[in-house]
Amino acid sequence: MQVHYQNYLISLGNDAIVAFNNFIKNKNSKFEINFLNILYDEKKKMFNHNKIKKLIYKEIFNFPISKKNRGYKKTKNTNKEKLKIICDKSSLLKDFFDQSYLEIFMKYYYKNERVINYKGLEISLSEKTETFDDLLKKGLNRMIEKKFLIIIDRFYFKIDKEEYFG
Repeated sequence: MQVHYQNYLISLGNDAIVAFNNFIKNKNSKFEINFLNILYDEKKKMFNHNKIKKLIYKEIFNFPISKKNRGYKKTKNTNKEKLKIICDKSSLLKDFFDQSYLEIFMKYYYKNERVINYKGLEISLSEKTETFDDLLKKGLNRMIEKKFLIIIDRFYFKIDKEEYFG
């Protein structure tokens, strides 16, 4: 589940860039940037309750890029460098990437939001951006849904739920 969620975060970042490009009228301010998937081993290391509680969305872009990405050898910029370019040019996207890791999980991923309205920026998720419900539809995952829900409750919801769900 953790690996799936981190794939979601990378894809969500790309969807946010597409939404921003559609939102602004000035072609010179548009981004020709895509985030690349991070190393699988880095995704697995993340599953630590204390780390997750403190993590900010943008921090996942600090992890090394997987060599399995198409065009990996051609890219000169890391995800971290790409994020800096984006945040320097757009305070709206900077604010979006400054949300907490858990906040994104609870507000969008877990609730299976396919259209996210963030401060007037409407982010439509691409087919590549899979939510929690999409994870459950894969293979035998529906059969172990209860285990996923126990993990979510233990590692994601053992914080102030009122902050996210009012």
